[in-house]
Amino acid sequence: MPPKPASPSVVDLVSKTLLESIKSENSATVALELSPDEGVTNEVLRDALKMEAAVSETIELLKQRLDESVAEVRRHHNALLPVQQLPPEILSTIVIYELEGIESHNHLHRLIQLSSVSRWWNAVIVGRPSLWTEIHSANKSEVIALALERSKDSPLTVLINSSTSVSWINLTERYIYSMPEDKFLDLVCPHMGRWRDAKVQWLRCSDTIQRLSSEGPEVSPHLECLHVNQNKYPTVEDPIFCFPGRAERLLDLKLEYLAISTDDLIKVLAASPQLVSLELLSLIEGAVPNTEPSGSNHSPDNAVTPTYLPHLVTVKLLRLPSRIMVPILDNIRAPNVENITILHDTNVQSNVIEDPNMPDTGPFTTFVSRLLEATPSIYVNLKSSGLHLKGLSETTRHYEIELNGVHSILLRWLRLRCLPQLTTGYHVHLDFDSDFVQDESDDVVTDTLMRLSRLKSVRLRTHPEAWRWVWLLSLPDAMPAGSAHSWLWPELAQLTVDAGVINEVAILSMLLGRFGLPSAGPMKDGPSPLRLLKVHSGGHGWRTEVVERIKGIVGEECFVWE
Repeated sequence: MPPKPASPSVVDLVSKTLLESIKSENSATVALELSPDEGVTNEVLRDALKMEAAVSETIELLKQRLDESVAEVRRHHNALLPVQQLPPEILSTIVIYELEGIESHNHLHRLIQLSSVSRWWNAVIVGRPSLWTEIHSANKSEVIALALERSKDSPLTVLINSSTSVSWINLTERYIYSMPEDKFLDLVCPHMGRWRDAKVQWLRCSDTIQRLSSEGPEVSPHLECLHVNQNKYPTVEDPIFCFPGRAERLLDLKLEYLAISTDDLIKVLAASPQLVSLELLSLIEGAVPNTEPSGSNHSPDNAVTPTYLPHLVTVKLLRLPSRIMVPILDNIRAPNVENITILHDTNVQSNVIEDPNMPDTGPFTTFVSRLLEATPSIYVNLKSSGLHLKGLSETTRHYEIELNGVHSILLRWLRLRCLPQLTTGYHVHLDFDSDFVQDESDDVVTDTLMRLSRLKSVRLRTHPEAWRWVWLLSLPDAMPAGSAHSWLWPELAQLTVDAGVINEVAILSMLLGRFGLPSAGPMKDGPSPLRLLKVHSGGHGWRTEVVERIKGIVGEECFVWE
């Protein structure tokens, strides 16, 4: 219900009382009431203006006192609300959960808003320095200065993002402001001793890298996370990102698109025994190395003490030259690593794949062999770009190794250098990607694939050469002379084909050639029987009478039509 105004009689009474009070405070020389025939002199006008000013000042004073009374009533009412009676610890926890639901660059603005709700909220939020520790370059300088002041001595999370972030909301672009790198560093570098998490992303200025290297994140005893990357691929002219000191509490290290010194990086890793995650992406060797070329044999006298990282769980080494990758793999000892991802392009970067004809095995091959040995099921995916290896076993260790390059070199390296080092039992799953096209060394690729041992399953998909492999599986003398077995992949237990590439007659002919008629019994010294024949229909159909004959050879339960 809206408030009712006062009646005219009450207004007249209040006005008369108010005017009498004002007159008593201001000794006017004339009265404000004039007769119609009386003229207005300057003195009368001056006294009237004084009275008008006195009335206005009195009204403003009354309004101010009334506002204060209303505010006091509201404060008293708010103080009785349950949320205003929460302990400071619980209110701080609520604020933390509120911040988790919004973007990081809006945290400080939301804290300022929440601290304006009431005096109690202001006292709690401003009095908790840990709430003001996330410093983002998307904030204005005055907001950052306020947060640095209110965070007191608490460890800081510093986020520098020099890219213009774009997100799509209702099909419209939203650009996020980012302070210039030099101005942001002027604000946060004096507090570098408090850095705990530092994520310096999409740097545009080379001076920033030099400044970070010279002023050094190592001065912070709290540093646990360090992410640094540029917005472009590095060149030899770029300044080298250095680690002048050592962060013993470092848990997470990610470097991307930087020029580094490998020796310096190895020293940092050796001084970071608590490291949990290591990600190195698209780095180059910035310093002129004084060591022998990568891949060469080092004498025992020059051997480097291995770096033991017992807590390292995640490793990503993507698009690294051998001068960086090989020393890291050769020095790191991480027995508890669970997730390993390696991507190497032998066409662009210096090769870590050793010559299959050479007797010695390098660090990269030894490292990969250790990974393969940890999982008995080895998945080999043949792609148009190269080779993709990963483990299929249900173990705690997961690895993915993607090697881009010439198929003939990669496959021979796998068969002649990696697999022979495995001392435990294993089996291989071969998957021909749909876009896999054999390179100019067609005969070498075919021969190497045919000689792969312990092959348990093959997936041909829509590989254009699928018909060739189905035909070779039907030949009792498919393997070259001198092979341990005359049949192709004698241990093959699972075969997956696409009905759009291989028809039912080809599969039936292969089965008859490989296993013969069911009534004849198993062949002497023949291949192992198929435990699973899976066919992807892809909208195609097979003749029922032929499918029944296929089921009669492999067994009803071993045939799957999808």
